[in-house]
Amino acid sequence: MANLEINTSSIIDIIVSLVKSPQQFTDIHIEEDEVVTWHVPFGFKDVQPGLKVDRQMIEEFLNSIRTDWKAVMEATGSVDYSTKLNNCRLRCNAYYTRDKKRISISVRKHPLLAAPIAESPLSTAARRMLGLSSKGLFVVTGSTGSAKTTTLASIIHYFNNEATLNNEPRRLHIITIED
Repeated sequence: MANLEINTSSIIDIIVSLVKSPQQFTDIHIEEDEVVTWHVPFGFKDVQPGLKVDRQMIEEFLNSIRTDWKAVMEATGSVDYSTKLNNCRLRCNAYYTRDKKRISISVRKHPLLAAPIAESPLSTAARRMLGLSSKGLFVVTGSTGSAKTTTLASIIHYFNNEATLNNEPRRLHIITIED
């Protein structure tokens, strides 16, 4: 991580630099006037010593993704945005912190394509259960960064592309709810 070159002229440039880096990570955390961190194996680490963003950089970033962000944040407390970048999908969430005195941005990196179910974190027994019943409920729980969304994407990909029942494609209604 020490030799990582980061373009720090804007939040978009920081994010693009991190996504292009060879470092494996799941999240980027940006808080106004605090050091930018990312979740690498074994926890959150500073991206670069002293790399901070100010209110102006945050507002420029939010204006670039949604011009009505201030009204939305006042009404709901947060703004969500998702986009594709290079070989991944980014889910961004901006929200107030410190009694609405600061703004933080969390960026979660997801694979662009769902992994095959055989490569998902599901156990062999759980994967077998997916094909046994024509009805059911699956609840996927876990802590932040524990691959819940990735697991759900693999399950949905499986049902949409691979699953059969009596040698016929499965016809299902799938509802996902995430907080």
